Amino acid sequence: MGGVPMKTSVQGLLFLMNKEGVVLTSYRDSVGVWTIGVGHTAAAGAPKPNPGLEITLERAVELFRKDVQKYEAAVNRAVTVIITQYQFDALVSFHYNTGGIVKARLTKLLNAGDIHKAGDAFMGWLKPASIIGRREDEQELFRIGNYGNISKVLVYPIVTDLFKPTGAKSMDTNDVLGAKPWVFRPSPKTSGTVFAVLGALLAAIAAFLKAKGIW
Repeated sequence: MGGVPMKTSVQGLLFLMNKEGVVLTSYRDSVGVWTIGVGHTAAAGAPKPNPGLEITLERAVELFRKDVQKYEAAVNRAVTVIITQYQFDALVSFHYNTGGIVKARLTKLLNAGDIHKAGDAFMGWLKPASIIGRREDEQELFRIGNYGNISKVLVYPIVTDLFKPTGAKSMDTNDVLGAKPWVFRPSPKTSGTVFAVLGALLAAIAAFLKAKGIW
């Protein structure tokens, strides 16, 4: 994409955290890769999530903020057409999970200008079967900008003997992220809605003042 590289919106980051979960002890993901935090693996750099590694919630968020930058950069390089903020967020989530943004058919279709078929192509990445729900949510985000319920984040403090996350605690977004470094930035879709509401409100005020002979 030309111009200033895009960054994941706050809504997109929360969407991604909800899909990954936040796990404070190392565990094996659905394909057996050692993972910790918000989908952090050894491939993303230090720390290497060896068995028994534990981190704080603050460290998990710090790692996530660092890790996601690599995926943002890859999406910016791979996509050569102009896209919306929510489409970019969906692609970052897809790439964060699959690592396949460069070779994905959806990227080729998108760059060819076929947005509809690009949306369909999200469903070409459905292994393991447990990932189908995520692909459907990414597809809907890509198509209509629906981030779903992002007011809560699941935090898993421990893992089972089989290294699976357990003991999930549903936490408010602000409690996980902290308010200051994550100031809300409305997406283009949200901004349009806000301006439409403000325009209607101003028009109603003007009509009222005219009716009263004040304006």
